[in-house]
Amino acid sequence: MDDLLILGFRFFGHEVPGARLERARYIDGDKLGPVLRSMWRRGDGLVAIDVLEGDSADDAEQALQQVLRDVQSPLVVRTETADLGDTAYFARANLVMIVRDAGDAASVLDAARALDSWVTAVPEPGGTLPPQISRVDMSDQGEIDFDITDPLERPVWVKLRTDEARLSRRRGKAVLQPGRPAAVTVVAVGENGIAVAEARPDS
Repeated sequence: MDDLLILGFRFFGHEVPGARLERARYIDGDKLGPVLRSMWRRGDGLVAIDVLEGDSADDAEQALQQVLRDVQSPLVVRTETADLGDTAYFARANLVMIVRDAGDAASVLDAARALDSWVTAVPEPGGTLPPQISRVDMSDQGEIDFDITDPLERPVWVKLRTDEARLSRRRGKAVLQPGRPAAVTVVAVGENGIAVAEARPDS
């Protein structure tokens, strides 16, 4: 089964079909760390999506359990309306995502499914001005290093995928567990396109 690691996740506005990104910013999630909070307009309703980025899938599972346990979590927002709406909580790779009705949204489940599909998809490279992956290296200890640039110097987030090991982040770098080289797909996602590179231990 594929293992995923997401680095520097962000929204560009096309991740939720049928919805328009109104704003996205980082807030302080206290012991949970930085939280990427975004608001999406779908018709007359609003959908809020919060994303936490951990160092591994295990970290994400623990953070999800913390969110579900702690009713005083900064991710839980009080509402004055009688209709509390829907909320979907899930973990995918090293991300925790909370998708909730922020005002007259018909359903949050479609948005949650779309976001989950976007994170797990194996995208085709291309676009008007995709990022450029100039280097991908793997050390004997399983550390993965790469150089990625965007033609317009805009932000890029990275998705790493392998089916031969577990991926995690250590001291800001992606590493394979166990610490041995394995085939890894590096996907760079930019506002104007996607780039894909393959790294293999025998390359």
